[in-house]
Amino acid sequence: MKRTTGLTLGLIIDWMGTDYHRDLLNGFTDYCEDHGLSSQIYVTGRLNSPWKTEQPRNILLDFTREGRPDGLVLASASLCNLSGTGVLEEMLPQLKSHPCVTLGDQLPGIPFIHHNNREGMSLLMDHLIEVHSYTRFAFIRGGEGNEDGERRFQIFREKLEEKELDIRPEYIFPGMFRDEDGYNAVTSLLGGGLEEIDVLVCSNDTQALGALRALRENNIPVPQKLAVVGYDDMVYSRYRELTTVRQSFEENGRRAAELCHKQLLGKKVKLKQHTPPRLILRQTCGCNTDLAKLKPLSAPTETFHRIKKKDSPVTGIMEEILCTSHTEKELLNIWLSEFFDQFCRETSGKKEISPIELWCRIINRTQGSFALKKRVARAGNYLMASMIELLPQESPWRIYWRNVAEILRTISEKSIQADLYCKKTFNESRIDDLMEMSERLIGENDFALLLDLAVEYFPSLGVDECYVCLFEDRDNPMSQSRLIMAYRGNRRFPIGTEGILFPTERLLPDEFYDENRTISFLVQALFTGKEKIGYILFDTSNRDWRAMEALREKFSFLLQPMI
Repeated sequence: MKRTTGLTLGLIIDWMGTDYHRDLLNGFTDYCEDHGLSSQIYVTGRLNSPWKTEQPRNILLDFTREGRPDGLVLASASLCNLSGTGVLEEMLPQLKSHPCVTLGDQLPGIPFIHHNNREGMSLLMDHLIEVHSYTRFAFIRGGEGNEDGERRFQIFREKLEEKELDIRPEYIFPGMFRDEDGYNAVTSLLGGGLEEIDVLVCSNDTQALGALRALRENNIPVPQKLAVVGYDDMVYSRYRELTTVRQSFEENGRRAAELCHKQLLGKKVKLKQHTPPRLILRQTCGCNTDLAKLKPLSAPTETFHRIKKKDSPVTGIMEEILCTSHTEKELLNIWLSEFFDQFCRETSGKKEISPIELWCRIINRTQGSFALKKRVARAGNYLMASMIELLPQESPWRIYWRNVAEILRTISEKSIQADLYCKKTFNESRIDDLMEMSERLIGENDFALLLDLAVEYFPSLGVDECYVCLFEDRDNPMSQSRLIMAYRGNRRFPIGTEGILFPTERLLPDEFYDENRTISFLVQALFTGKEKIGYILFDTSNRDWRAMEALREKFSFLLQPMI
């Protein structure tokens, strides 16, 4: 673990259950770990939500008042999915007590990272109209008041008007970015209208996956009878061969943490930053881009440009890709330099090995280190972009290397996805442990024994550190809390039958903080119905966000008798 800088970054996020949320969490946490920053992640639910599973979580917003933590990142697009940004704007005096960054929705005077919806949606619509000659469109909207959803719908309309194509109001469906939005839209089309539509455009991938599920259940072939496209490029979209637009949520999480950190260091940052989109073509729009059927292109025989080693972009890239150890940094530098040398030889007409074969060898060297593999993939993307920029604008080599870059990206992604699948399989065994734990908890009435039983499963669930705190006064939860359970390093700390009373704003009693180590917590509310009980803290090194949410639910259940 890196030595602490003494700074703590906070992330306010509404949920952890989707690829979008998990990627943001991982990117934010990666940056904090790489830079020796402590972190606090607050899962607050959406603002002004009508659902009782979210309302009690809003109490955690109060934990970020008065400049705690030092800097704050807000996943504003999802936080404000139901309410619009008005609620956050009312909180501006509170928010501006921190250096702050928002993701998705802009707040006055606060730097924000925003996906370029205009460019992304334009790429998608141009492809559907110009390549596939689709003319009859249906659309599923995002939540009303959600900036991303409204922007995508606006560009959808503009593109149809630009191409003089009809906008059919009866085929514009309401939505809230949910799976059932897509399912219900297809169900409606099956009742009359399916023959009138070429393609269903969804505001996000979740809707598109719901639409594909409904089509599959009704044996409707895609894209022969109806093409379907999404937006976001979630993990499951790749398994369903969904054409979509990619925005890198993990990179957004890293960049948001970086901007917040820079402000804490007194550096100036731009108020508005866009992330470039990328059109991902798969089978649901009518394209066939199966990697197995792609052949590496033959390089042009004529030498158009001779790259000199002094032009190497590797040094600059190494400054962008932060490594956790000197050994890792050296390995990455060697591998990138090896690939750049091959690039120089090939553009000089001295091809010795296929760049695709070389990249596969490099990726294979990272087996056993998921974090290193992700850094190599990210560095490879930077390197390819930098190498292409070294070539003359009109050179045919640019076309060749762009094709190579696309294949290399896909190779990296497939390798990462394979590792994620293995990790998911491992996590599913943890879910089995959770189910076993739940069965053993049923019927036990002694609270102390219940805690002992739950903690017994922590090692198999990957929990290294966990604290349970109850609000002393539920009508004034921010006054004081009582620590009733503390677990770290495979053992419970003795805290007495009465626990330890402390100011809620501290999160934990002072004796549990160590100034010589980074302390990174996931903070989740404990509640039953609308009754706020307290909160639970988990160390974030595990990254099994699903298991931590399941444990939060179990502890809320355990604490019900104490209300």
